[in-house]
Amino acid sequence: MAKDNGYNIKQICMTFITGNRFYATILAKLVKQPTNRIPTAAVGWTANGKLALFYNENFLKAQDIRDAQFVLTHEILHVFFRHLYRFDIKNMNQHERQIANVAMDMAINQLISEAPRKLPDGNGGEMELIYPDLYKDKDGKVFPDGKSAEFYLDLLKESMPPQNNQQNSTCPTCGGTGIDPNSQDQQESQGSDDNGQGQDGENNGEGQGSDDNGQGQDQPNPQKACPDCNGSGKCEGYNPHDQGGMGNTADSHDLWDKVINDDDQIGNAQDYDIDIEYETMKIVKESIQECRKFGKLPSFVEAEIEKLKKVVKRHNWKRELQIAVNSVRSNKTRFTQKRVNRRAMGLDYFLSGKKKTRRPKVIIFRDTSGSMYNEKIQQDLANEILSINSIGSVWVGDVDTRVHQIYEIKNKNDLRPPKGGGGTSFVKAFEEAKKIQADIVIYLTDTYGDFPNKKDVGKFAQHTVWVTFDDNSDVQSTLPFGRHVNITTT
Repeated sequence: MAKDNGYNIKQICMTFITGNRFYATILAKLVKQPTNRIPTAAVGWTANGKLALFYNENFLKAQDIRDAQFVLTHEILHVFFRHLYRFDIKNMNQHERQIANVAMDMAINQLISEAPRKLPDGNGGEMELIYPDLYKDKDGKVFPDGKSAEFYLDLLKESMPPQNNQQNSTCPTCGGTGIDPNSQDQQESQGSDDNGQGQDGENNGEGQGSDDNGQGQDQPNPQKACPDCNGSGKCEGYNPHDQGGMGNTADSHDLWDKVINDDDQIGNAQDYDIDIEYETMKIVKESIQECRKFGKLPSFVEAEIEKLKKVVKRHNWKRELQIAVNSVRSNKTRFTQKRVNRRAMGLDYFLSGKKKTRRPKVIIFRDTSGSMYNEKIQQDLANEILSINSIGSVWVGDVDTRVHQIYEIKNKNDLRPPKGGGGTSFVKAFEEAKKIQADIVIYLTDTYGDFPNKKDVGKFAQHTVWVTFDDNSDVQSTLPFGRHVNITTT
């Protein structure tokens, strides 16, 4: 019988406030949600697009306070190092996915002070965790400490070729992998690509939906849970975290591109319009900015921040606009005969699917002051505006110190030449946005002008995107509300 130390998630989270403010800041931004769909813990997504810490209560209660802190810190570092999207897992074969899991855990476990070598598995046993000194390269030398996940992945590819990965980590009875196979969404995501993985591509090697021997076409009955473990993956001799003899991961990586909704059903993040890269990076950037106020950060955090500064990201309009628009799309749905309910596809009768009820209204203001106008930028903008017409209605307004024109655009012929050219003030633009009942404001500007008070703009305090061009300065810190996006045009 597993030990119960009686700690709940709130008590464990509270210990981070005095112990490590950086970890506490990231942790505070994660939704905490218990679930029996995983045997240990995982980072994934809620149906409304929030990054979540999912955890099995039995597993967490089996840990003493120090080990419980380790588990949560482990998840925090996966977020900080952007492991949720950092590796091109979908283009890896099954063995490469497994060793990618090992490489990422190897890189972060050694960064955690007083980290354990083993953890209670929540079922009366123990799991040995992954560290570099447990592995040897092709020349017999122990893996070095202090390296990146990419470094360890390259070593593992050399030292552990696929033919050495023969251990079956799937349920011996049902071929299950630790995530409940009764979920229709999970069944759809498994067995749909060459490796039986569908969209479950972000680091799948730890036994949850990721084993060659138990999933996809080789699985005898993917819709039937194991009678011995009832889908929990806790059959005798089965370890859902065993990477084919390569060690045990302390968590599940399979939910990195998945959603567990309010009904405890598993679905794909892309079906919920979740941009994994943007949402993850948003949390990382906000946490770094907030923690600057709390003094010096851990040395490896400082080093990673310097790496992030060197990354010049080329934004494209289509992606940025879709992210912005998706954030205000209605969560309300209606039944429609044109869409089939996927959870009922195996039944003998037809069930209607659901469709979102309303297209959001997007207004794009162009700062037409003399310092901002550029013919090429305006043409690029026109092309990208048209790409989101299928998502919402798009309006364009030309503003300097006042609004010169505002109109709806449905095709390229609707875009009018810009008007204005004086100074810059953003006040009148937001007044106009309220009049037309817009859902979100996208403002093209150099951000040099008079801002309205945050309390006067209402919902636009959250739903405004300030867009600059070729500006790598810290614009975000100067904005009274909204978020900043810089577009590189050169």
